[in-house]
Amino acid sequence: MHKQTLRQIGLMIVGIFILALAWGVQVSAQEQDDPQYQLGAQVYAENCALCHGPNGEGRVGATLAKDWPSIRPDLITRETISRGVEGSAMPAWSQENGGPLADEELDALVFFILSWQIGGAPQITPGNTPTPRAAVSPVPGVEGDPNQGGVLYDQNCA
Repeated sequence: MHKQTLRQIGLMIVGIFILALAWGVQVSAQEQDDPQYQLGAQVYAENCALCHGPNGEGRVGATLAKDWPSIRPDLITRETISRGVEGSAMPAWSQENGGPLADEELDALVFFILSWQIGGAPQITPGNTPTPRAAVSPVPGVEGDPNQGGVLYDQNCA
């Protein structure tokens, strides 16, 4: 290729990169005006920053300022915060599991943490089950509800 062609390609790549950064800043500014974002930031500062760092960079706790490679990062993040991580310094934070945070605070905290991803927090609305699922009788001696498992599978895996 000619030098001029390589230079044009390089300039296009730089231009695309600048546009992507500008778009990310715009999305971030919109999120910061969201009341859920503001509540999440407050809950994070009061409860999480000590272990995870003020910007999610990680300290004693895991690094949170990253992309979350998951189909439903919102559910994984919420579940981890809600129940804690057994055998680690991460306690359960939901009131349901003995912690101080109400459901609204957990949702806001997850929204805030996931806003650090490129493009901001995902807005995921679970859809309806594509086909009705017949009720399954529990197997004697086996723990768990197979019907609830079916619902969770439909919402997260199907």
